[in-house]
Order: sequence, then structure tokens, then C-alpha cells
Amino acid sequence: MTLLAKDDHAQQTLPLPSNLFIAAKMSTASFEGPMHYDPTSEHEQEVPLPSAPRIPIAPNVLIQPPLTRRGYGPPLVLLLPNIPNPPPIGEATPTTEQIDPEPVQKWAEEGFTILAIFASKGDQDEWSMLKALEEGLPRLGEWEDKGDLDVVKDKAAMIVYDHSILSTDFFTVTLPIQALVIYGSDTLETVKTHKTIPTLIHVCTPSSRPTTLPIPSPHKSYSYVDQSDHHFSFPGGPGYNHHHADISHARSLSWIKKRMDGPWFDLEAIWEEHTGHEFFTRSVAKTMGTMVAQPYVNHVPTITGGVGRRDLTAFYRDHFIFSNPRDTVQTMVSRCVGLDRIAEEFTFSFTHDQMVDWLLPGVPPTGKQINIPMNAFVSIRGDRLYHEHISWDQATAYRQVGLLSSHVQFRNAEMSGQLRLPTSDGNDAANMLMTVGAVQSNQMMSWGLEG
Repeated sequence: MTLLAKDDHAQQTLPLPSNLFIAAKMSTASFEGPMHYDPTSEHEQEVPLPSAPRIPIAPNVLIQPPLTRRGYGPPLVLLLPNIPNPPPIGEATPTTEQIDPEPVQKWAEEGFTILAIFASKGDQDEWSMLKALEEGLPRLGEWEDKGDLDVVKDKAAMIVYDHSILSTDFFTVTLPIQALVIYGSDTLETVKTHKTIPTLIHVCTPSSRPTTLPIPSPHKSYSYVDQSDHHFSFPGGPGYNHHHADISHARSLSWIKKRMDGPWFDLEAIWEEHTGHEFFTRSVAKTMGTMVAQPYVNHVPTITGGVGRRDLTAFYRDHFIFSNPRDTVQTMVSRCVGLDRIAEEFTFSFTHDQMVDWLLPGVPPTGKQINIPMNAFVSIRGDRLYHEHISWDQATAYRQVGLLSSHVQFRNAEMSGQLRLPTSDGNDAANMLMTVGAVQSNQMMSWGLEG
């Protein structure tokens, strides 16, 4: 994971609960706020998402201002193919295509000001790519931060989603582009690098083995196996693949941000704002207000969470925010901050005095003390969360509430008896994570079949 190298990248201050700062310094968060959902509460009034209408400037060219709370950002040019639009996002259960927005919205949510140029459909009033760059880029200055010295001035980044719509002279003309990304097929005969612009190339290969392109520095390429269509990153397009689209987007973002030196956001502040509304203000509306238009949360061990704004709102309201006991404590062990995501280790402890159905679905209160090591992988798009992947050892959770025996009957062709399960039955796993040497290693290796 790429770490931020400059402290001044953390440019945004977010309104967090004051007691959250104290908790963060102690690496421990204890939970407060109401215990029941009240739709009439001032904290449950809908938080409007960032909104900025698209501005058409030619039949095949438009401007999309940034869709962030910051409201400004550096210029990014998107050269887009004419393929069917993705399915509209509605009230139905979202698909992966609906969760992954089309490129104009996605990159605006990342904090860029977008100049979108669509491939020709034959309209006589269409602009060429060079005319769109010449006349469109100056118009993006309205959404640039005039005081942001980290943003490269008079330059833009560019993403080409279909190499086949590029003209031959594209690779020889001088362009006001600082970083270039191209999606294409798997040979350099069809996918070229620009003579002066650092270029990242995403190629597809129908083979199960990655393709290696002989590209000189400062250019770079990645290949995506078992992928036959280079539109794999375009929702609604042929060959769309959510997994490859997500990976290629993160690589493109890293390539562009490092060369444009931005836009940067304080990811820790965004994450703590989100968790502050989950556990301190206990507000569904404010929690959802920290997330992109279509977010999701996956609690992997119990397959709980929510996909899409409607379902995730219901999950937070009915199964998470008000389901955590009053004495819940979350203790941070480590945190790694990347370019667009956070990886965190923490322990999660509470008294099981009420139903905690996201963690122990269907299990009535047992009154037991619970202390579980957890991992969170959090993806942040611009200045709002996109998704959370949370994992933990469910066997440890069941052992601590008395639902999993320490021994089970075992039998095979050679032996039988009571098998001691290699699972932690108390705080050992959490203590091992919290304090090096607090628990003797390898004890379970002496366990096994007994009698």
C-alpha cells in the first residue's frame, strides 16, 4: 500500500465530534449517542450530497464540476467511447454496474473537474479532441483552487477509455497533459505511448497469464487476465468486469495523483468523521452523508452490511448504529493510510447485553464480555467513503458467547476421540494483537485429539 509522503496533503478539516479527537489520541473510542432511531431528530435530517449539474459546451463535449464537499479540483480530461449507458440507479437492489458509476461521475467524486469528450457520432457541430482541449480546458479554471499550490497549474491529466478512437497524430502533438492513462488491447502495435507524456496503459488478455509489454520508463503497463475486451472498466459496456474495473481505477488514480500532486484529502479525518457519526452522534443520516452516492459495506464473516444507498441506509438504521451496546469500546492497534484507502487493525469489545445482529446474527443477549480483533479495509473516493470491508474471526466470537464448544467428537479410519478446537476462548487473540509477548505463541499446536 502506498503511503502519503507529505504531511501537507491533509488539507481538509471536517466537523468531527470533539470527544472523538480525545478518543483518537488515546487510540480508543467508547460509544455514546441515542440507543434508538428517531426520524424526527435534528441529527436524522437528510444530508444533501454534493451536486453540480453538467455543462454541455458542444454536442460531444461537457464539463462536470467536482462532486465533493470541497467543490474544486484539478482538471481531468476523459476521452470516452460511444457505448450504451449503464443502467440507471433506482430503488431496485443495485447491481455491481450500478454501484460502479460511469467514469464522469466517478472521477468527479474523486475531486477532479472533468472535461468529457465523447467519440464522434457524426454530428457536424462536434468538436475534435484538439479543439475540445484548446477551448474546454480554460473553462475549467472556475473550479480550480487558486490558493492550492500543490495542484499543477495549466496542466491536466487525461484518461482514454478506448485506444481505437485516438488519431495517429495524437502521439506526436504537444498537449497540455501531465499524466496519461490508456485502456487498450494487448499489443504495442495498437497501444502506443506518447513521446513526452508519462503514460499508464491498461491492457486486456484472454489468456490466464499476464501480458508484459516492453514499455520504457517513465511509462508503465498492467494487464488483466481472462479479459478479452478493453471496455472492461466501463459500466454497461461489453466485457465489463467490476473486479478489474476497481483495480484499474485505483492504479489510474495513483498514476494521476502523483503526477498532478493532487487532489489530496485527509483520509483519516474522513474515516473518523464517518465512525464518529456511527458511534458518537449515532446518526444514520449523518453517517450516510459521509459516503458517495452509491456506497456499500461488507461484514465478511457474517455476510451482513448493505449494497447501495437504500439498502445500506436500512442496514445502519435497523442493524448497526443502534445495535452496539452502550459500553462498546473500539481500540486502534495500527492504521495504514494509502492514496485512496485505509487499512486498520483494532479490537472491538462490549458486553453482550442486547442483540448485536451484525456480529452475532440471531443470538439473544448472553451477558458475556466480548473482545475480538478486527480488520477494516476502507476505500475513500474523494472526500467521502465508497466502501468498507470488515473481517474478524467468527469462531472467537462464538466461543466467547458460549455457542462453540472447546471440544468436538472426531472420528476417522485410524482414530477417534475428543478434538480440542484451535480457537481462542477469551481475550488471548485480542491481547496478542494489542501487546507483543502478552500471550505465549504456538500453544494450540499441542492441542488435538484427547482420548
